Amino acid sequence: MTQGYFRLSGYWRYFQIEPTQGRNTFHHGTDFADVYSMYLLDAELRNLLLEGLAEVEIALRASLTANLCVPGGFGTEYQETSTYGPAVGDDGKPLREGLLASVKDDVDRSKERHVRHHRNTGTVPLWVATEALSFGTVSRMYGLLADEKVMTSVAKRFGYVDGLTNSMRSNLRSVAVFRNVCAHHGRVWNRVIHTDKPRLFGGAFPGESNFRAYHDTPWGVISVLGHLVRNVRGDDSFMKAVTSLAQQDSEYFTGLKSPSRI
Repeated sequence: MTQGYFRLSGYWRYFQIEPTQGRNTFHHGTDFADVYSMYLLDAELRNLLLEGLAEVEIALRASLTANLCVPGGFGTEYQETSTYGPAVGDDGKPLREGLLASVKDDVDRSKERHVRHHRNTGTVPLWVATEALSFGTVSRMYGLLADEKVMTSVAKRFGYVDGLTNSMRSNLRSVAVFRNVCAHHGRVWNRVIHTDKPRLFGGAFPGESNFRAYHDTPWGVISVLGHLVRNVRGDDSFMKAVTSLAQQDSEYFTGLKSPSRI
């Protein structure tokens, strides 16, 4: 066994009678193999989700660079305050201030040779810097863009057109936060999405009429991610693989679509 107590306890609490009230006795018939199979299936799903997340992240970087940089320019528009809107956070401070600080930190921290080379010359164009920026930073860049034409062009690349364009900002943020859960080996199964919830739409849930019920569930974020990957790849292979894996165990699939609130 290579997993610690608390990592596995996050899974076995769903096999206990009432853990929130201190009733930690397991339901009759529960076997450790039942718990461990959920853990292993979750790990397999996380790895698959990370593949799709990587494709979206790379495509977002490329699309943002292509649409934001002025042809023939220095590619430094991403460093300019005027590139981003005046939205403020809960503390009343402009969000672009924190974003530009994150951009600088990401670039300054990079040890990639091509980034160091341009950093030493004093100018790091976006097509270089984008390889140093985190998914979270890039998604925030998109979300704060002042130029709606640029936002619309990037959104279109991922299938967000017409009335969906305004949902792109929220959904990129939701997917970026979810990516951190997967990258740090967090539990996906039975996770309730409390913050950074996706904005759901029918196109991400083919054949499902009650898709809005997934607004705070892993399946909601996964389906939004699947729609993004579909527009990057040009086919449904990713979501088909995700669904096939998730449906291997009905209890596991239920924990994605209707997570327990305990």
